[in-house]
Amino acid sequence: MIIRKTNKENKDNTENTSKPFIDVSLEFRVLRLLIFDNEFDSKTDVEEVNSNISYLTFLGLPKEAFTSELKQWVYERITLNYLSYSECISKSYLYDELKTKYPHADVYSSKKVVLDKIFGLRFEAKSFKPFVEKLKEKYQYRTLFDLNLRINEQLRHDFVDNKHESLVLAQDIQDSVNKLIISSGKFRVIEEDIFHDIKRDIDILKDKKENPYKYRGIPSGYKKIDLATGGWQPGEFIVVLGRPGMGKSILLLNFGYNAYKLKYNVVYVTIEMPIGQQRDRFTSLITKVTYNKIKQPRLLSDEEITEIEKKLNKTKSEHKNFYWLIDAPAQCTAQFIDSRIIAFENVTGQKVDLLIVDPLYLMKPSEKTDDPVGTISWDLKLLARSRNFPILGASQFNRESHKRHTHGKEADTMDAAFSDKLGHNSDVMMGITGDKETACLSFPKSRDSQISKLFFIKKFDVMRFEYDSRVDDAVEKDEE
Repeated sequence: MIIRKTNKENKDNTENTSKPFIDVSLEFRVLRLLIFDNEFDSKTDVEEVNSNISYLTFLGLPKEAFTSELKQWVYERITLNYLSYSECISKSYLYDELKTKYPHADVYSSKKVVLDKIFGLRFEAKSFKPFVEKLKEKYQYRTLFDLNLRINEQLRHDFVDNKHESLVLAQDIQDSVNKLIISSGKFRVIEEDIFHDIKRDIDILKDKKENPYKYRGIPSGYKKIDLATGGWQPGEFIVVLGRPGMGKSILLLNFGYNAYKLKYNVVYVTIEMPIGQQRDRFTSLITKVTYNKIKQPRLLSDEEITEIEKKLNKTKSEHKNFYWLIDAPAQCTAQFIDSRIIAFENVTGQKVDLLIVDPLYLMKPSEKTDDPVGTISWDLKLLARSRNFPILGASQFNRESHKRHTHGKEADTMDAAFSDKLGHNSDVMMGITGDKETACLSFPKSRDSQISKLFFIKKFDVMRFEYDSRVDDAVEKDEE
C-alpha cells in the first residue's frame, strides 16, 4: 500500500484512518491535551496543559508528526504562543484564529468540523506522555515507510543516469534521518571503536597543547578557579552551595557578568528574587555604585545618576551579546526553562552560552518523586547535556553541615540540603562558608581536577566577590 500526501484542499474530517502508521484519533487526543477549553476545563487543567506544551517543546516534536495541514497549523499556533507568552491558548481563541485564517464561510465551516471533533474528546489527565510516545512512533515509521517507497521508485527509474535526482534523494534521506534523531529523544547516541582513529585523536591532543584557548570553557573570572576547572565546560552542571546570606546569588552574578564581559550570551533565571532586584544588583556590580543607593534612588546624587546612565549605555554599545534575565515562577520545570531558551534564541537569533538558575530547589521536578531536588538536578544535567552549554545553579547546605563548618570541617558533597543526589549529579560543586567580610570557597567535587580552598573578600555593597591574595601571600611566607 502506498501513502500519498493529502491535497491542501483535502478535508481533515474525511481522512482515511486505514493508511499505515496513521491514527487520526490519536492526533486529535494529543491536540486536545494542548488546548484549554474555557467552557469546561478547570484551573488545574490549565496548569497541566502548560506542562504538556512545555514537555513537547523540550522534546522537539516536529509538526510533521500530524498528518494534515490543519492539524499542523493548530500545533504551530499552540507552540508558538507558548514560546512567546509561556501560556496555552484557549478553545475560543483557537476558533477566532481559525476564522481569521479561513474567512470564507464554507471553508471555515469545513475546517471547524475538525476542531469540533478535537473538543468533543474528554480531557484525560495524566495521559499525555503515552499518547505522545505513540504519535512519535507512528511518525517515525511513517517517515521511514515513505522514504523506502521513494528509494525503490527512484531505483526503478534509471537511478544511475539521473545524477541530480540522486543527489536530491540522498539529501532528503539525510534530512529525514536528522528529523528522526531529533524527535526520537533528547540526545544523540554515539558509538565507535575506541581505537577507530588514533591519528585523529593524537592530532586533537597536539592541537589542544598548541592552542589551549580554543578548548577552554567559559572563564569564571577568577584565574585560580579556571586553572583548576578549565572554565565552565559545555554540558557541565555546576552547583554553588551555601547557607542563607553567604552570597550564593552574588557569586553567580559575578560568574554571569564575567562571562558577559567576554562576549558570551548569558541567561539568568531568577526564581526567588524579583527581576527588578536582580537588575539593581547588576547595575551596582558594573557601575560600582553602592547597591543600597540604587535600591533607594533618593540617596543618589544627580552626578551618580548621570554616571550610571553613561556606564550602562557604554556597556550596551560595547556588546552585541546578551545578559538575559528571566523572572521565572516558583515550581517551574527544566522543560519550562528550555522553552524560554528556545524563545530567546528565536527572538535574538543567537545561541545561549551559559545558563544560571537561582535557586534550583524552588523548581519542580519533571515527574513525581520522593527526591524532588535530586530529580531537579538530574533534569538540569540533562538540559546541559542536550543543549551543550554549562548550567550554574544555587542550593543550600543542610543544618548539620553548617554546624560542622563553623568548627572548621571541610565541605562535602553530602552537605547539600534536601537531597544527597545533588552531589552525585553535579560535575563541579562549590561551597561558600565564612563571615560577613570574608568567604572561603571550597570544592567538595571537581570531576576532572583537584583544587584547594580559595579565599575571597566580600564587597557586597557593590555586589562583588574579590579574590583575597593576602591568604596566598601568608602561605608563601610560611613556606619560606
